[in-house]
Parts: sequence; structure tokens; C-alpha cells
Amino acid sequence: MKKTLRTAFFFTTLAFGIASCNDPEVGTTNEPEVSKKVVVDFRGEKAIIPSNFPKELLSQSQEEFDRYFQGISKKSSLRTASDETNLTYESLLEILKRHTSSIPDVSYEKDFSEQDLKRIFVDFPEIKTAEDANSKKEIIYDYYQTLIKPDLIEDVITFESNNVNKRTLGGISPETLTVPERNHLIANPGYGQHYSFAAQESNHWTVVVYQRDADNESNNAFKHAIWNALSIRYILKGAPASENQAVDFTQDGTSKHEQDDNGNQIRTDASAMDLFNNMAARTWMKEETSWGIGPFRSMPSFEDIINNMKGKADASTVHTRAQILAPHGGDSDYVWNKLFDLQTGVQQYLVRLQ
Repeated sequence: MKKTLRTAFFFTTLAFGIASCNDPEVGTTNEPEVSKKVVVDFRGEKAIIPSNFPKELLSQSQEEFDRYFQGISKKSSLRTASDETNLTYESLLEILKRHTSSIPDVSYEKDFSEQDLKRIFVDFPEIKTAEDANSKKEIIYDYYQTLIKPDLIEDVITFESNNVNKRTLGGISPETLTVPERNHLIANPGYGQHYSFAAQESNHWTVVVYQRDADNESNNAFKHAIWNALSIRYILKGAPASENQAVDFTQDGTSKHEQDDNGNQIRTDASAMDLFNNMAARTWMKEETSWGIGPFRSMPSFEDIINNMKGKADASTVHTRAQILAPHGGDSDYVWNKLFDLQTGVQQYLVRLQ
């Protein structure tokens, strides 16, 4: 996921569209262009998409998606939304939920509803049974996540344009998103929804548990720890994701949170603390989660995460920046790059600066 999106699809448009008068579900040649549909080969499955769907979205690396979003925002008659973002996790979550609620609910935790199956059978002509659909959940999930991106991007740009003077600066982490983090989340809306909800929950429960929300202290170590652990849990519960995919997506997002809007690493004492605590929580979560699907998967509950990370935060000791970086090799470009890219490590303890 470092170089290519998990949802980087390889669509090959077949040399035909659907123009039969006997199939009103997919339009006719006499209808307006917007209503026409074409059949594409989507990861080995025939799938139907609008003929005017932006082909750029069908196979993109994260860098390509970033450029695509920037290009779309620059064409907006309102303002350039790619240079900064005023999105909080709460506002992005609202937008993501609005769009993901319009597509089938796909996870390993449950079977498809009858209504969702009817839509899947239309969108995937060769999928005929519930059993077949259940065996192809990742393909179906990726298809619908991509399908909602154009409208989702438009809504994000509109929100940022309408709130141009309302940017929240200097928010306690995690509060506002960075541009690289925002792009990472909307490139995979389903995962992004669960990640954003975890961030919102981490803000809420830090105040509930500690009655304060201050940087560099034990409460902030707790906040980052439950943010990462809850993100992994929510992705595993709400999407057809493997443990590695959930850990990887969470790591990418929380590391991008420690970048500036231009994607440069922020190398401060506070970011060293945050990156270390993020990694420690992901390491614990991965160690405590055993792979399986639905009832065959074992992972910490919400209460387990809150209680365990509070214990670790309360036991955290004051570390200097040098002490935080020392286990990884010291204060160097190599170590900073490693800490930004490390999904999990050896350490499971939390640290604080004061």
C-alpha cells in the first residue's frame, strides 16, 4: 500500500457496450450519454459501470490519485481545495457515511442482504447466487468503493470551498486532517470511514477517561494508541479486509497525519512520540488478533482496547526524543523514514514527553 492503493484496479474495458432495448437496467443507445453503461473486466469479473465514469479512477497509485484530486479541485469554480484542508474527522466521516450508505454493505462479518444481492446481480451479470457473491466479497467491495469516488470527491471539494475561512489550525492531534491523510482516506472510502470514526472516538474517550486533552502527556499517548487499535478493529469488522490490510491502511493514515500539507515529514519531539505510540499500539493489536473470518476471528474488544491502552499510558515514562529514536538506531534520516513506514515493531509500551 506504500506505492499502490489496495484498491488499484485493473479494469480493461471490453469492446462493447450494452445497447439492448430489452435491458432497461443498463440503458439504450437512444438515451442521453449519462445513462449509458458499459461492461468492463473487473479483476476477472464482468461488471457494469456508467460509460462516462472517469477512467482515471480505475487504476491509480496513491500519487496518481493525489494528482487527480488536485486537478479536479483546480477546475472547481470555487477554490483550490488541494492546497490545504479544513476537514475534521467529524465532517469527513459525515461525507463518507453519506456515500458508503448508498452502496451494498460488504464485510466478512455478515452475509449480503436480499436488497444488496439484487443490486450485485445487476452490476455483476455473471454472479448469480448468494454463495458466489459471498466468495467474491473483496472484488465486490472494491468495485463499489471506486464507483462512489466521483461524487465523494465533488462533495469534499464543495465542503472545503464553502468552509474556506473556517480551517481549524493547531488542533490537538488527532483533530484535523493533513492533505496527504485526507487523500489517503477518500482513496478508499470504506476504510477511510472506519479510520475516521476511530479518530473521532479517540478524541471523545480521551476526555472521558482523563478529563483532559493535552499534547505530550500520558493522555495523548492513550489517544494515539486507541486511535490505531480501534481503526484496525473497525476496518476488520466493517470491510472484507485482512489483518495486514487493516494494519497497513491505519499505519499509512496515521503516518500521513504527521506530515505537512505538502507531504513532508514533520520531525519534532511530538511527532516522534506520536509515531512511536502509533506503532506500539498497532504491534499490540496485531499480536492480539488471530486471523479468521467472522466468528473464527479473535481480536480485542472495544473494552479490551480502552483498558489495556489506559494501563500502558498510565505506566508510560518520560522519554526524550533521543530515547524514543534510540531503539530504531538514533536520530537520522534512515530512522525517521523507518518510523514513518513501520507497520509494527517490537515495542508495545507507550511513551510521553512530559
